[in-house]
Amino acid sequence: MNRYLLIDDDDIITKIHPVIIRRVDPDCQIDVCATGPEALDFLKHLKGAGDPPPDYIFLDINMPLMSGFELLDQFPDELKEYLNNSKIILLSSSIDPGDVNKARNYKNVKEFASKPLSIDYLNNLING
Repeated sequence: MNRYLLIDDDDIITKIHPVIIRRVDPDCQIDVCATGPEALDFLKHLKGAGDPPPDYIFLDINMPLMSGFELLDQFPDELKEYLNNSKIILLSSSIDPGDVNKARNYKNVKEFASKPLSIDYLNNLING
């Protein structure tokens, strides 16, 4: 069973994306965090409880308090190691070539995708 973590401040996206994900992966577990600090706390809690990390993390780039890039920069070393096998997908409503290039600097970032997620995109990502 795959585990997904959605990190996005947009209420509509956090309602739509779980529906789309479950169409492709019905037996999955989905967690949602609205801010970067909330996501950091959640991931630290998962690690501390001995739970496996999310298989996929969908991370919005543009959020208040802490952007997606700032969140990636804030990961302590123990979280980076914990998330070593997680696939992080950066999300944005518009794809800026500068953001795509910046994303390449992060080891765990698998790719950059535009919002909202589509069933075809998820099928390719998960079932490759």
